[in-house]
Amino acid sequence: MGELIEAGVRSAHELSDFDMELPVELPDGRLKWIRLNSRPRRLPEGSTIWDGVLTDITRLKRAEEVLRESESRRKVAEAVDTERRRFFDVLETLPVMIALLTPDHQIAFANRPFREMFGNSGNRHCFEHCFRNNEQFDSCKAYKILETGQPYHWEITTLEGRVFDTYNLPFIDVDGSRMTLEMDIDITERKAAEEMLRDSEEKYRNIVETANEIILITDSEAVINYANSKVVDMLEYPLDEVIGKPIWGFISKECIPAVRQNLEKRRQGISESYELKLIRKDGSPVWTFLNAKPLFDRNGSFTGVMSMLTDISKRKEAEEALANIETARKKEIHHRIKNNLQVISSLLDLQADQFKNREDIKDLEVLSAFRESQDRVISMALIHEELYRGSGFETLNFSPYIQELTENLFNTYSLGDTRITLSMDLEEDLFFNMDTAVPLGMIVNELVSNSLKHAFGGRDKGEICIQLYREKLTKFKSEESEGTVFVLKISDNGLGIPEIDVENLDSLGMQLVTSLVDQLDGKLELKRNNGTEFIIRFKVTDKENKVQFALKSSHTSK
Repeated sequence: MGELIEAGVRSAHELSDFDMELPVELPDGRLKWIRLNSRPRRLPEGSTIWDGVLTDITRLKRAEEVLRESESRRKVAEAVDTERRRFFDVLETLPVMIALLTPDHQIAFANRPFREMFGNSGNRHCFEHCFRNNEQFDSCKAYKILETGQPYHWEITTLEGRVFDTYNLPFIDVDGSRMTLEMDIDITERKAAEEMLRDSEEKYRNIVETANEIILITDSEAVINYANSKVVDMLEYPLDEVIGKPIWGFISKECIPAVRQNLEKRRQGISESYELKLIRKDGSPVWTFLNAKPLFDRNGSFTGVMSMLTDISKRKEAEEALANIETARKKEIHHRIKNNLQVISSLLDLQADQFKNREDIKDLEVLSAFRESQDRVISMALIHEELYRGSGFETLNFSPYIQELTENLFNTYSLGDTRITLSMDLEEDLFFNMDTAVPLGMIVNELVSNSLKHAFGGRDKGEICIQLYREKLTKFKSEESEGTVFVLKISDNGLGIPEIDVENLDSLGMQLVTSLVDQLDGKLELKRNNGTEFIIRFKVTDKENKVQFALKSSHTSK
């Protein structure tokens, strides 16, 4: 009403027309819209009147309101459609199958991967389009989320046998309508690969579990992460007392240092096979043959070792039995050779007795020849005697052999009255094989017996010295081959021998000595200072002879 008065005052003042649309409330409470068209006139006395027309425009106003509402809805619809197209464009680019389902099971939208898999839906129901069924499946979970409002995850298998990893999510469209968003990931190949992997794992698990070998997997610190059931049979431990335990508790103590060294080889990527002694739960040993392979992760970091251990206890027992048989056989061989040589020595002794009372020959020369031959036979027999009595048959502990040989020579030449003494300085634990021991023993026999016979004629006393030792590193004959140089010294403080070359000595004994030194590929040196000294140097190579040395050497004298 204030607006009408204000317009009337302005019209009277300016004598201008005015138009106005006004809402008018009727007595019954209804609202009417009227349009006022007014023109002012000035009367002679100066007052102003208006001539006007009132028009009911209620219907027109209602039509305009409807038009405005329609335009507003159109703009909203356009905005909704724009947003929906933008959303659908995003769904089109995703690499998984996506569909929007209405509450009545129609496919409102399907993206490109979904259409490529199932074809265009044509607004059909999902159970018709995807599964060619006439009604909804009772097992379908997609629409449960409209009731619960919670996402649901499940697997679907199509009629063609394809498997989808399916996610159903509650979805509110831009226009506010409730829908179900379904996302399907084709996992058919993955499921097939998983099935193949399970089958493969099951197959190899069966192989591993039924294997006749212990199979272990240890980590980088030698802790057992896996053991097959064979460990129960072989070591008599239950699996729960093996898994998670360090390997050292199952290995014989004397083998642990070597296994620790081998573990370092595994860290370097080296596979290896070797024999290993394990310990059963009751403390008894079991010999195994171990194959060890290092394990590394994708970054090349060492993660542990896979080991396969085969029980070789029966084989070891068989080897030990064969070794015992071989030991007995070699003992018997050496025993028979020794006996045969003793028979030969006895025959030589009997033969020598036939010449004792003969006046037509030089009895002493004949007897001496027989005695020398007998000594040589005995020197060889003693070697077989030592080998028979010892634990080894390939090599001879030479120092005890020399002691017995020289003792026998002293007894043979009846020098037990100590008029002639023997001094020996022999390095202990020197082992030579037969190829070295036989010629070396005969050299000792020849030189010692020669001293006993000839060095002390007309003297009240004398001394024979024998030394045997390893020489420190030096240049020697056959330098291209590695080995150990030994020195044998035999000396006496007797009369000495003439100033002639040792190679020109015409006695059978000295000829035999030089021949035997050559056989050893050695050097013979003769010294004549206060008696006679023979120095023999010879080399024993690793290929020719297996020489064993004790960690420390000691000397003995007699």
